[in-house]
Amino acid sequence: MDKRSKSIDNNDKILIEGLFPGVNWQRVVIKCGMPWYLKKSFATAAALPNNYSKTLKIVYREYNSRIIMLDTLFHETIHIQQYQNLDKKFPLGIGFFRAFMMHYLGWTLALFVKGIFIKKLSIKKAFDFAYTENPLEKEAYGRGSVFFQTIISKNIAEDLTIFLNENPELIVSKSDYDERPPQWAFITAILLCLIIFITKPIIDFFAFLLEKIQTPFKKNAKNVKQ
Repeated sequence: MDKRSKSIDNNDKILIEGLFPGVNWQRVVIKCGMPWYLKKSFATAAALPNNYSKTLKIVYREYNSRIIMLDTLFHETIHIQQYQNLDKKFPLGIGFFRAFMMHYLGWTLALFVKGIFIKKLSIKKAFDFAYTENPLEKEAYGRGSVFFQTIISKNIAEDLTIFLNENPELIVSKSDYDERPPQWAFITAILLCLIIFITKPIIDFFAFLLEKIQTPFKKNAKNVKQ
């Protein structure tokens, strides 16, 4: 169970799909490799939208032990469920201009400002506060904690139907998230999401060119060190 994986076990994918019967899995892709804008972040995985489609991606920084991969996959699938549930309230959203992004960014802005001006936190601690207190993250961590405790205390049966029948409390049919950020933060987030939606492909293009230009220099520097 602790052996480092080179991919996500197919049975684990089947298990997660069984635990999230409300997710439209035909619109979900799971892959290894963080996008350029998250490579230097603390995130080990993320649930992200494609630029101009309804497809969602669960991306990992690197593959890890099976139990960590399974726990992370559960957490990120909570976000996928949140995306798709919020899409029902704003079905016209696409790419980064989607309800989930508006709500997530709106809460981040509101909580960061609260952390700075009300709680008098440092910028770093205010960012941490905005992350941990975000209702979308609190649901993912809350449900994920129950799942993690279950999978480390019980063996996952070869027959996944047995595991699902024995642990019905782990099944997530829909997200419990039913809030909205403060109006000022929500409106600001909508505008920011629209700007990201419009400019991201252009920024992605220049980021791609920059990476291609830097690659030979990185290889040379690596050869010199060797």
